[in-house]
Amino acid sequence: METLGQAPLKGSTVAETAAVTDNMEAPALETPTGSIHEPMKKKEKQSLKHERFLQKLEASRAPYSKSHGRRLKRRAKEQVANGLDEIKAAISAVEMGDPSAGADAIPSSAAQPAQRARLAPGQIGEGKHVPLSKAQRKRALAAERLRVPMILSSPEFSSNPFETIRKHAQNTLVKHEVPK
Repeated sequence: METLGQAPLKGSTVAETAAVTDNMEAPALETPTGSIHEPMKKKEKQSLKHERFLQKLEASRAPYSKSHGRRLKRRAKEQVANGLDEIKAAISAVEMGDPSAGADAIPSSAAQPAQRARLAPGQIGEGKHVPLSKAQRKRALAAERLRVPMILSSPEFSSNPFETIRKHAQNTLVKHEVPK
């Protein structure tokens, strides 16, 4: 018998050659299980591709990213540790009330924010990490609109503009302390 792409072998009959060529039909797809099925039509392929795309979209439609989820988990772990700080603060407050344990009391991290200098009104900087409301932003911009013409018209500005702007920044911005 002959194989595809080769000339008929010597001694093969015309009938054998015809039988081989009759068996060569349009190639059918064979699955790994060994069953033969016909090729998919274009519309079927498109619909299958579309369904896979929609499934991919559904899977990626999580409300938050993976990194956001990790941040949430980390914050939850930190909350457990912060709860212990509050307990330490309560214990130290009780100990401070006791005259014998007053010298042994350890200052807690909860007392540190009270020791920080109070901000003067109108200063820009350290806050509660909450964005300004619309009204607060308008007030801050209005205050700056009043300050800028006064700064520009001052005689110090005409002699040394950079020094004047630096002084203005020192007066209006909160100084950030470098942690040690």
